[in-house]
Amino acid sequence: MDNPRPDMPLKHMVFSNPRQASVPGLLGVTAVLSRGSLKPASDSAARAAALFQQAKAAAGANRLQESLSMLRNALNDDPTLGDA
Repeated sequence: MDNPRPDMPLKHMVFSNPRQASVPGLLGVTAVLSRGSLKPASDSAARAAALFQQAKAAAGANRLQESLSMLRNALNDDPTLGDA
C-alpha cells in the first residue's frame, strides 16, 4: 500500500483488528529522513572529522582494515559525514 499523502510527515501508525484477535503478520517500514534533519553534537562531529582524516592516512599507508574501522566509527559519531 502506498502512502496516499507523501507530502505529510508520518508521526505514528495505528494497527487495529475489529475482531480484537491476534493475527500473524509481517511488516516492513522504511524511514526516510530529510537532509539536514540529523544534527550531530559538535564534539561528535569534530571527532568524526578527525577519524575521517586518520582513516584517509591509514588507507594511504595501506592499513585498509584499520581505515575501514575508523570510517565506521566516524559514521557512528556523525551519520551526516558524507565524505566517509
